[in-house]
Amino acid sequence: MIPLGLLIVMYALVICAVGLAAAPFVISAVQKKRATRPVEYYPPRGFSPIDVMIEYFGSRANMRELFDPLMLFWADHGFIEIEEDCKRGLKLTKLKQLEPVGEKDARRDQTYRYEKQLFDDMFADKDVFYTLAATSAHENDYKKFCKNCKNAAQHAMSPLGRRLALINAVFSSALMVLMTMTVGAVTENTLFVAMLFPIVAVFFMIAFRLMDVDVKINVFKHFFFALWGGAPMGVALASTRPEYAVAVALSVALAYLAIHVLFERVDIRNEKDIEYYGRIDSFKRFLLEAEQDKLELLVEDDPDWFFDILPFCYILKITDKLKNKFDRIMLDGPSRYLGNMRDILMF
Repeated sequence: MIPLGLLIVMYALVICAVGLAAAPFVISAVQKKRATRPVEYYPPRGFSPIDVMIEYFGSRANMRELFDPLMLFWADHGFIEIEEDCKRGLKLTKLKQLEPVGEKDARRDQTYRYEKQLFDDMFADKDVFYTLAATSAHENDYKKFCKNCKNAAQHAMSPLGRRLALINAVFSSALMVLMTMTVGAVTENTLFVAMLFPIVAVFFMIAFRLMDVDVKINVFKHFFFALWGGAPMGVALASTRPEYAVAVALSVALAYLAIHVLFERVDIRNEKDIEYYGRIDSFKRFLLEAEQDKLELLVEDDPDWFFDILPFCYILKITDKLKNKFDRIMLDGPSRYLGNMRDILMF
């Protein structure tokens, strides 16, 4: 006979865990929804593409996508020239040393150090850098730069957000262990040992995440979980009571959801960071919703406005949506874009 009380407790734990997993995600979503959004024609003054990436996407930011926007940002501020080279990609020519742009800010000071280190590494040997001829040393420099930016992005989340995300992951993993061991003890079925495989798989997945592995391994880990964790578990659950099988399956699904879906999207911000998020989101919404005549007026008032915001459009992934709007506006690119680069850089 199935212990009814035990079964009720198991399902109650699953229900509580679902609430725990969803709560931080809901809090962060509501926080962003309520962020003040006045009309913004620029990102916050002094921000580089790194700062916009961090403040808008938080810990979910893909730092590998920073190079092209940074290149445009440096050219827009006169630090480099960009020219197309048919054999070696883009030719970047250093015009002057990198300097801070805009007002001093504690967060900006930190990201500027990473930005300047990358700039200095690229032009350490000579004042010309070819994007397709970069050596493995430059690739390592860029990986280090991305890792530093990723670490900086973690601080956009408030201490409360980090604690809730960690509690979420630990509790969900512990629930999966508890469910597995309980089913094994009650049914006295030695096959329950196979249910421990998903737990080991989850620990490997957490390790992949902490090591900030590349995209290919990141995709592989999901296949790894399904094969090594799901297959033995399926055999074990097939031999046990349906009621217990459902409880364990739900706990495993919750652990996966909590650690590898919601955990990465929990983004509860500090007051200053949520203000920055609101301003950047307002800037993005303005570009997407602005009428054609308004954009033409801004370009007429400031001919460089389009090229000032272009790096940030790439960061916010809205260039395709803006292409038709700006194709109708006559634009003369800055002199730092040589040859056909003026046309190429217009999306």
